[in-house]
Amino acid sequence: MKRFSSQILFIFILALSFTACKKDDPVHEHENEFINAVRIEFIGGEETKVFEWNEDAVDPIVLTAGTLYQTNITFLNIEHHEEDITHEIEEDGHNHQVFITTTPADLLQIKSTDKDKNGLPIGIESEITTTSVNAGSLRVLLKHYSGNKDGNPSNGSTDVDISFPLTIQ
Repeated sequence: MKRFSSQILFIFILALSFTACKKDDPVHEHENEFINAVRIEFIGGEETKVFEWNEDAVDPIVLTAGTLYQTNITFLNIEHHEEDITHEIEEDGHNHQVFITTTPADLLQIKSTDKDKNGLPIGIESEITTTSVNAGSLRVLLKHYSGNKDGNPSNGSTDVDISFPLTIQ
């Protein structure tokens, strides 16, 4: 009987060790993209201009007044062999939105031209019309939404929030 009790105790301890020490890895719904460089290409008039922001430097954006530009934004991880993350953001566009704003607010007229699978703006591609000669800043804000993308820049988590000096001449 003593041997039977020892066996039951051993089985109980063994079963407890398999269940009690089990560690579950946390489930991550979304980890923000690692983006440490952003390029904006402006195609308008008879010229193409490319401006870049990275952790060490920022190009001042200089545009021509009264011009319609087609813009493309590229998001990069330059620490990882210039890894272009833009395609991932486009594929997951129903969870991402780029907001381009200026200070003062009336420096540019901005219209997103790319859409996600639900017909909502992504903002990687835009039409931007410059207004009159002026100076200020251009902000690029990339938001990630879990669940429903609502177009509100105050909601969601932030993947990128950067500013460029902006001059319209």
